[in-house]
Amino acid sequence: MEHKKPEIPEEDDNREPVIIENDYLLKSELTSRIALLFFFGWLISISLAPEPDPLNELYRKLALGTAIIGVIWTIATELRMLLGLIKNKLYIRIDKNEIEYEYIDGKGERKTDTLKKEDIISIKWALFPYKAKDSDIWITEITDKDDRRWAFLFSPLYLLVSSIYLIVFIVLNKFRVKKYLLIRFKDGLISIPDSRELSKTSDFKNKDEIKFEWRSLMNRYILQGGYYARQ
Repeated sequence: MEHKKPEIPEEDDNREPVIIENDYLLKSELTSRIALLFFFGWLISISLAPEPDPLNELYRKLALGTAIIGVIWTIATELRMLLGLIKNKLYIRIDKNEIEYEYIDGKGERKTDTLKKEDIISIKWALFPYKAKDSDIWITEITDKDDRRWAFLFSPLYLLVSSIYLIVFIVLNKFRVKKYLLIRFKDGLISIPDSRELSKTSDFKNKDEIKFEWRSLMNRYILQGGYYARQ
């Protein structure tokens, strides 16, 4: 008896696109602002007591003035973008060939980037949802020797800042540690919150086998929610 070759099921072209809420842009923007407010608040707290020495008193006033300006700048900068992130629900739409990525620009307007799946370079995962329009995302990717040298010199600071940001972000996530898939393209990076819905697409059926991006633990950028829009 002749046995028929089993047919391999193909992805249904008529399948409904997967739509995931893009809520991390607001949380990452707030993470950056809260971390900066903590820093400037600490600087204010240690600069309140007058110093008897004139030179130390001058340094105290400079530090206090810098901290106050820093607080005002942290609250007021990119305010329209922040309000846009608060008012709007953003989504990531995934179909067979494209990923539509919604975000808010500096004017507070909703924008959408359409990214082709065929342009995906790699897919990994991280604990923090990185997003940027840049080709040199991680320290190890810096091509200029001087920039690379300085980046590695300040790597302990980047590690500290990244740790603080991650802690604040987890608090904003109500102490839930989430997994974010990092979708790398030639000129940038977006993140997609991990969910069961992703398994409905052919690209993410085996998402449990995706490797962790260790370089995400020490990023040289402070990636706010609006960072993607400013590139």
